[in-house]
Amino acid sequence: MKSGKLRILAVTGERRSASMPSVPTMQELGFESVVAGGWYGLFAPKGTPADVVERLGKATASAMKSPELTKFLAEQDLGPAYQGGRDFAAFQQAEIARWRAVAAQTNFKAEE
Repeated sequence: MKSGKLRILAVTGERRSASMPSVPTMQELGFESVVAGGWYGLFAPKGTPADVVERLGKATASAMKSPELTKFLAEQDLGPAYQGGRDFAAFQQAEIARWRAVAAQTNFKAEE
């Protein structure tokens, strides 16, 4: 892109990319339902003791506030957003339902 050999037509996020502010979103171009973004999650094996999960959650929430991580994520055009326990589980379930609906609507079939 920087060399001029590639032209970015749009981004799929809800808002424009901080690293490419002149590139519109798909929604801005009239494709209202095309919104997709990435996320990362921290998982523990089933049966992990509740106190361990709680400690990991607190440490993760604290790390997400660190200037170093905030800077690193900004360089990747990402932002820190911590959701713990039930909120993260609800988010995951909503994402699964959303993408199942997209797959069904588009007749998407996974290939091996």
